[in-house]
Amino acid sequence: MFLYVASFILLLGPLVFVHEFGHFIFAKLFNVRVDTFSMGFGPKFLKRKWGETEYCLSVVPLGGYVKLYGQDPTEAIEPQFRNRALNNLDAWKRFLVFVAGPLFNFLFAIFIFAMMLVIGEPHMAPVVERVVPGSQAYLTGFRSGDVITAVDRQVVTKYEEVAHVITESPNKELVFRIKRTLPAAAAGVAPKVQMHELKAEPQPVPGLSVYGENIEVGSIEGLFNAGRYTTVGISNPASVAAKAGFKTGDEILQFNGAAVKSWETIQSETKLALAKNAKKLDFGYVPHDASYWTPESHPQPAAKPTVVVSLPARPLDQLGLFSTELFVSALKDSSPAQAAGVEIGDRLVSLDGTALPSFQDLKDLVQKAGESTGSFDLMVERQGKMLKKHITPVVEVGHDPAGHETKQYLMGVYPLFVQSEPEMFVERIFNPFTLTVEAWSRALDLSGKTLISIKKLFFRQVSVGTLGGPILIGKLAGDSMSRGLSPFLRVMALISISLAIFNILPVPILDGGHIFLLLVEVVRGRPITLRQTERIQQLGLTLIVMLLVVVLFNDISRVALPSLKQYFQ
Repeated sequence: MFLYVASFILLLGPLVFVHEFGHFIFAKLFNVRVDTFSMGFGPKFLKRKWGETEYCLSVVPLGGYVKLYGQDPTEAIEPQFRNRALNNLDAWKRFLVFVAGPLFNFLFAIFIFAMMLVIGEPHMAPVVERVVPGSQAYLTGFRSGDVITAVDRQVVTKYEEVAHVITESPNKELVFRIKRTLPAAAAGVAPKVQMHELKAEPQPVPGLSVYGENIEVGSIEGLFNAGRYTTVGISNPASVAAKAGFKTGDEILQFNGAAVKSWETIQSETKLALAKNAKKLDFGYVPHDASYWTPESHPQPAAKPTVVVSLPARPLDQLGLFSTELFVSALKDSSPAQAAGVEIGDRLVSLDGTALPSFQDLKDLVQKAGESTGSFDLMVERQGKMLKKHITPVVEVGHDPAGHETKQYLMGVYPLFVQSEPEMFVERIFNPFTLTVEAWSRALDLSGKTLISIKKLFFRQVSVGTLGGPILIGKLAGDSMSRGLSPFLRVMALISISLAIFNILPVPILDGGHIFLLLVEVVRGRPITLRQTERIQQLGLTLIVMLLVVVLFNDISRVALPSLKQYFQ
């Protein structure tokens, strides 16, 4: 909880300060008297006066304000300060004072993007870490370790670029250019590098657009940019591996003297060793209990093996060595799986006779069985024995980000799935010209998407259920902070752009509302009456309160209640 509160303050504080500082500095530039500069709303708990301005911190940290002399039309103007009242400024000067807050938020987003690029952005390399046997990706020709260099003749350097093209291309044939490194034929011989072109048609699956619309997106089944870690699963105590000392949870760090970081590497190196008629396979590992690998503990890979063992050269499954991906690490209380007799440590083998190559396949088959027949037979291996369990999954009703109802069939098992770290690289830009262009490009692109989102909301193409408020911002801030500085800065830039555009909307009491009334004044040749101003401000306040009610409802239903439910479960 402390992380989320602290992250929320660290994110929103600078954005509010920058916004209000924009108003403040332009007011000072035009000799307008600034009475108050407040960070936060409500009662002031810390304040100090420097010169003619009172600087303060207020108890509600959801914004801030700058009180300018003469901005309130009901305020009496003292004759000696007449030339320092905001409403007595020329129209173009008042426009600059009003627009300065959103403008500074926009410029601050550009600064954040530039800072991110100088510090360095971590990216996933365009490497295929895992290809599930029998999947679309496997039948297309992809193999673990392939490096994607281009998609449809467009060079790619990051996996995000590959994923974007796939997502945007359902039912469209794509041409992938890949680089594949073949193992050295003998010691001292350099590995052979081959270039291939593969054609694949992403299959349409339900997804969401960047604006929160329900659409079909492209997906290539069985293609992953992160593999399985080298954690060992043992389901038969009579197997060769178990008799040699392996147990579920052990961590393999070396295979035949070479470091390994994924189960896919162990599989490929085993096949290579068998092809070379090797007599034995050497494993260097660190013993662990299965409970060592929990999401809460986030254990780091060990530095070096503490045990080395030699096994006869056979395929891994014949040795009794499996990835822990399909081993049960925990069961939800009173779940269908627990009621059917599934136990912690069981290896999930098949569902209704269909072998399970991955946990994702298990989830998909459970969903299909739940939607069609309402139940299924699950085969598990326990202590070397195959056991059949008949399970009737439960339906969990939820809502997608667009607010539409979803139904997910669950049986209540948690896998001992430890993911390997994908290959990463850090991208930095130091050239001032390139840095400026890229930062501006990102800010403009994000601004355009934000404006399109508002348009879609106005025309009801996107549900108001996609809107979020302070609780969602706090969650985004905390989640991004836990992932590192770069994700946190990216969220800060996003919120800064959102604040700029939201405040520029022509809604009374917002900066855009003041600008709109200023435009009316210029067109009419005189300001609107005090009564008209009050009515317009009341309308604006009503709209803001209604919006606040909507976003708080969304925050509570989408973030707060699910988090509390998960916590108590």
